[in-house]
Amino acid sequence: MGVVISLDGVTKIYQMGATEVRALNGVTFSIDHGEFVSIMGPSGSGKSTCMNMIGCLDSPTAGVVRIDNNDTSLLSEKQLARLRNETVGFVFQQYHLLASMTVLENVMLPLRYMGVDIPRRKKAAIDALEKVAMGDRLHHRPHELSGGQKQRTAIARALVTNPKIILADEPTGALDSETGRTVLNIFSHIHRAGTTVVIVTHDSAVGEQAHRCIKMFGGIVASDEARADGGELLGAANV
Repeated sequence: MGVVISLDGVTKIYQMGATEVRALNGVTFSIDHGEFVSIMGPSGSGKSTCMNMIGCLDSPTAGVVRIDNNDTSLLSEKQLARLRNETVGFVFQQYHLLASMTVLENVMLPLRYMGVDIPRRKKAAIDALEKVAMGDRLHHRPHELSGGQKQRTAIARALVTNPKIILADEPTGALDSETGRTVLNIFSHIHRAGTTVVIVTHDSAVGEQAHRCIKMFGGIVASDEARADGGELLGAANV
């Protein structure tokens, strides 16, 4: 299906007063459409900066980032926002659900930004919530949900635009191990349905569930390995 994410010689330098912090140092890798990949490393390894590049949340100091064949350096802020909204679905450790909205309203929100009419965005949101076993919680608010239910809602919100890429930042970090396994199983189902899934994590037990693991250290790619046994554990948990 071709390459959907490409980083070519990407360097990112942050200026901290008089000090330069080199977060990425010539990082090169590509991810094909439909892959299930983890980007793994300790704090300060560069994995979060890679995530920001893939999500079009930051731009490189040098090098080229291409998302779905778009050189992000050539896009306007408006075009970048559209690429983020339509191509990448984000899942965060702390969920980022709006407390004043119901589960259904939270999931409908990205489609509102895309200008989709209310009946169509409601149907799409219900469909997305049913995929993550949250169809019986449509009118609950975030404070009425468990951590796992909040994360499943956040995954539904990421899925509702039918993105090519799901980008998850420490998606199990705030969950107990059993709930975390359930969430990872959902990502496995999403991958099997044909969506590219990229999980950014410091946790090797999470990262090694992907079919390919890119390990970062000191702003460079320390290793990039396919895992024949990736995802084996995922089948043990129910959605």
